[in-house]
Amino acid sequence: MIPLNYFLRINNVGDKFSPEIVRAVSGKETKWTSNLSSKHLLGAGSILASATEHSYVWGSGIMNPRLGIGNPAPSRVLALRGKLSYTELSRALRSRLSDIPLGDPGFLSNILVDKPQLGDRFDLAVIPHYVDQTNPYVQSLSALDGVRVLDVHQEPKAFISALAQCQYAISSSLHGLIFSESLGIPNAWVEFSNQVAGEGFKFRDWFSLAKRPQADAVSINRTWSRSDLADLCQIHEMEIDTDALSAALVKRVDDIDIFSDRKIYTFDKCRSRPVPIFIISFNRGDQLLKVVDSYNRLSTDVDIVIHDNGSFDHRTLSILDNLERSGVTIIRSTAINSPEELDNINTTIEMYFSNWAEPGRYVVTDGDVDLSGAAPDILSVFDLLLDNFRDIACVGPMLRIHDIPSTYSLYNHAMNRHIDQFWHKEPSWFTRDEIKIAYQRAPIDTTFALYRAGERFHRLQKGLRIYYPYDARHLDWYEDESEGEAYRMTSSPAISHWNSQKPIDAMRDEPLRFFDYIRVLRSPDGTLTMKKEIL
Repeated sequence: MIPLNYFLRINNVGDKFSPEIVRAVSGKETKWTSNLSSKHLLGAGSILASATEHSYVWGSGIMNPRLGIGNPAPSRVLALRGKLSYTELSRALRSRLSDIPLGDPGFLSNILVDKPQLGDRFDLAVIPHYVDQTNPYVQSLSALDGVRVLDVHQEPKAFISALAQCQYAISSSLHGLIFSESLGIPNAWVEFSNQVAGEGFKFRDWFSLAKRPQADAVSINRTWSRSDLADLCQIHEMEIDTDALSAALVKRVDDIDIFSDRKIYTFDKCRSRPVPIFIISFNRGDQLLKVVDSYNRLSTDVDIVIHDNGSFDHRTLSILDNLERSGVTIIRSTAINSPEELDNINTTIEMYFSNWAEPGRYVVTDGDVDLSGAAPDILSVFDLLLDNFRDIACVGPMLRIHDIPSTYSLYNHAMNRHIDQFWHKEPSWFTRDEIKIAYQRAPIDTTFALYRAGERFHRLQKGLRIYYPYDARHLDWYEDESEGEAYRMTSSPAISHWNSQKPIDAMRDEPLRFFDYIRVLRSPDGTLTMKKEIL
């Protein structure tokens, strides 16, 4: 098994291609690793800056020398993407690298696809980098006859198969160009914006191997016809020895391979597995039943894992036993006393993914966040937003306040706190194709949220909170004081702001300080709109 490091933060075909091609060339399974202090392989992508003395480098490249070059041992550099990466790395290491093959492993992508199937053919593929997907010029090109806009968030084989159905390709994504060249599709480097990182270095690195290089990107900042764009495209005649590139990995694969007799889910199986939802639990069995039922009703397949922090309430223990018998995983941990200890759920998350060749995105939530009123595609929407907002760690729902019963003992406190933090603000809007989503940027604690693959959970990370129809109910706000007594009397006020007896006693007489808030709802014509609600 080959420990392989590649970029997982965003679902990007050029990065997720790495385990596909490593397995195809070497015959070995891979396992993603973030541990760069033990031996590992770096493959396709502009990831050379992360190389350490423990890295084996096969076809990686530099994003831009100013962003870092990396420090691999020269003897472990098996291949590099292009001449510019070779020159910069040789200079940084103060050592001339051996006579290694040059070329991106993506140039071998044609071995992953069968002969093109009969079906719809397209004159032109438009491949925007993921930062360009909502660019208005991309949207206008998608309306042209014979044009197919390809989604770089697709799985590699599906993406490459779709590309194979096209006669020409323009791309602001480097691997869109590399895959096109591999498939013999005339292509052109284009620029929709200045948002693609690296200032063009990685593209020029790739074209350094071409007999017919493209010196600069063509700026798409006006309306173009399909035929004019096709005229830009050409086969660049890459001088890449594919046999030598493959052999460079095969010859050293036993040096990189680590023995493991543990059964793992291979990367392709991992990509089709349910989304794990890790629920933090303590003495709230009835609420647990409600939230588990709401998660199982979503259109995305989920796998429920309950991390219980030392429940001792008899009803909760009985419910946990019944859930376990029904197939739900229960991890029984010890009681906690501080908010910082909520991060202990990382041990459960790490154990869960330990036999996955590629970790997936995951949910962490308290046991009181109910999605029964949310649109069933909520996780698909959160997934989309993680791919489109690079700077955030997670995406979760707004907690609705419009239907909190006025009889709730902390009604005024809940309204004051959440209007002050969230609901007095106007939402921002994200639009993609036919989807329109209202959101606001806000930190997320242990409220339900989808987190990025391979990244540790911790509280209060930078996130997006999403409005109706992707909002949630906070069940504590809907409980009568006669309910949930076990939790109310035993929960730590430092951890629970709501149905813990001390906060209830201290805040039940708090006056209401806000008298309106901004809500998102559906207008009579079916579109989402915001509205000021008066209390």
